[in-house]
Amino acid sequence: MNKGVPPSDTEQASKASARIDSSDSVLTELLALNEEMAVQLRVERTDAKDAADFITGMILQHEKVAAKLRAHLRGARLGLPLSKPLTS
Repeated sequence: MNKGVPPSDTEQASKASARIDSSDSVLTELLALNEEMAVQLRVERTDAKDAADFITGMILQHEKVAAKLRAHLRGARLGLPLSKPLTS
């Protein structure tokens, strides 16, 4: 291309097409990254919910055992026989 000679219509169209392809490529990559992030966030949310459910279950189990131990100790202080073994 010579200086002072304006680019032809085909050259301009080719450059415009390259910019569009480049923009489309960037947008396509951005779309893929956003979709991937959405999937990861769903997995993390599920993992957090599962972890919360697990921890809640463990708390409940420990509270249940604590209640049984409390009842056993109260009964022992009062001299009452234990009606059944301490099992969860």
